Amino acid sequence: MIILLAPILSSFKYRNCRQSGLAFFFPLVILFFLLAADQPRQAYANTVSLQGQDINATASVSSSRLFVGERFILTIEVSGPELPLVQRPVIPEIDGLELLSPVPTATSGFSIVNGVSSATRGFRFTVEATEEGTVSIPSIEIRVGERIFFTEALELRVLSRAQIDKELAADRELFVELELSNSSPFAGEQIIAEIVLYFRSDISVISYQPSASWRTEGFWLERLTDERGPRAETVIIDGVQYRRAVLMRYALFPTRSGQTRLGAYQVNVNIRPTNRFGDTSRFFDGFGRSQRSVQLQSAAAELQPKPLPQPQPAGFTGAVGDFRVTRSVAEPAIIIGEPIELITRFEGQGNIPLIDQPRYTIPDRLEAFTTRENSEVRKSQAGIGGVKEFTEILIGRRTGDLRMEAAPVAWFNPQLQRYETAVLPEIPIQIRRDEEQEFVYVEESRLRVNHASQTRNWAQAGQPEQAPLRLMLVMTLFPLLLVGIAFWAKRFKSRLKDDASFSRRYFASENADRGMQRALEMLDSADERPAVAAAQLRRTILFYLADRLNLEREGKPGIYYGDALKAKTGDGPIVDELLQFLLRAEKLAYAPNTGKDQIRMLAETAVSLLKRLKKKL
Repeated sequence: MIILLAPILSSFKYRNCRQSGLAFFFPLVILFFLLAADQPRQAYANTVSLQGQDINATASVSSSRLFVGERFILTIEVSGPELPLVQRPVIPEIDGLELLSPVPTATSGFSIVNGVSSATRGFRFTVEATEEGTVSIPSIEIRVGERIFFTEALELRVLSRAQIDKELAADRELFVELELSNSSPFAGEQIIAEIVLYFRSDISVISYQPSASWRTEGFWLERLTDERGPRAETVIIDGVQYRRAVLMRYALFPTRSGQTRLGAYQVNVNIRPTNRFGDTSRFFDGFGRSQRSVQLQSAAAELQPKPLPQPQPAGFTGAVGDFRVTRSVAEPAIIIGEPIELITRFEGQGNIPLIDQPRYTIPDRLEAFTTRENSEVRKSQAGIGGVKEFTEILIGRRTGDLRMEAAPVAWFNPQLQRYETAVLPEIPIQIRRDEEQEFVYVEESRLRVNHASQTRNWAQAGQPEQAPLRLMLVMTLFPLLLVGIAFWAKRFKSRLKDDASFSRRYFASENADRGMQRALEMLDSADERPAVAAAQLRRTILFYLADRLNLEREGKPGIYYGDALKAKTGDGPIVDELLQFLLRAEKLAYAPNTGKDQIRMLAETAVSLLKRLKKKL
């Protein structure tokens, strides 16, 4: 520094300073510059250690044991009585780790304890483990004002998911079980499947994420929800105390008998050790630095559904459970031509959505139309129950008194292990004429025309014949008509080619007819399962609606098309009929034991529904 100041000192006119009275202060000014120039070098030399006189710099991670692909938080924190400007630290490249964002989340805090103040500044980086093995995080440099500090180096252990799950399973700290209410049900009987988490009391469960897929071939299932959420209870297993919490609950209905298998259920669980003063009676707890994610998997379950006893009684509709069945009509006395609604109602616990329509003998004086199905499924922790109604529309075609014959309806009760039968009583129906209606009777009359032996001219006397004039008019207008037709046809073909939505609407009816014919051919084919025809019928109706309303064909639920149909037509009943048809077709398409008679009834419904949709659209 003295060498750098030598030219300045040599060029400075000391004599002028002495003459101006500044000679006394000149040495002090020189000394001040020398000390100020050497100060940064001295500060750096005194602060290269981990800890200064009053400021601490630390590094920590949210978990020291990780699996490949797991993310964790690296926190760099500085604390002291007073903190000047703290610069953001720079994380170097580290083998086996990937910094997901170079810009950290900044935190700050200030507290006063017993009159002593303390301030903290922190930086949280999100990092992902990419390789197995032991990973070292080197010392991180952080600048506080003009001083520099270094954190301690850290070591992490990165394992594969299989290794972590194996260690947890060996210690039995945390595991998931698939628990069934019955492993040997009847085909169609409702069983309850619970996904249960067991964990030690020194572990706190922060959150969990169930698997998006679960192999349940051979079962129809409904998820049962609990608005209260999971609650943990204390249990003893092999002399060890665990907390037990039911994460998920399902109602399962086996659709066939014989050997079946429920696949393993996977759950991702975020856990951390319980705080010493934490409340272990709670299932969820707050976040902590040692949080980690663990993937758990239950064992698969083998079941042996039993076939329903044979022979099946008359009137069996596939209902399995505990039901009460009734039949009624809204109005037993009608006017000829008016509709009458015959309602059969199933109510109870069991496979409500899978019940088929009972078969009745319809009197000749009544004409039967499409049957409407309406299901109201009630879910509870005990399982699936509710109501299913079949409303058959009958039209009186001839007057007189008649009776709907009594009919048996049967279902299988798995609790009693036997069939139960209810005899639906006969229903008297009166069909009357409308007394206020006027009838006009016209006697048969015939117009006799004799053959004429000569050519007759029907033109009135005194009027000239118009044939030549009409012929000239036709010959003049006919070419213009041909040109107009050709122009229209060309424009129409061009629009069909260029306007995709117009082309879809135009060919929607033709494509629907072909799809319906294809479904009937599938039903009559010995090479195709009946369930495939049900899927084709459902697809035909949905494609027709999508083309006529210019909607997406795939990837949308039935309510999407129902809402669009209601917005277009405003016809609520036809929308209800559409949704019931789609639900029924979907159930039959996925049921493995679907019979051809069921699909034929579904096809009749589809044909009738398509005709009504064509009239509306």
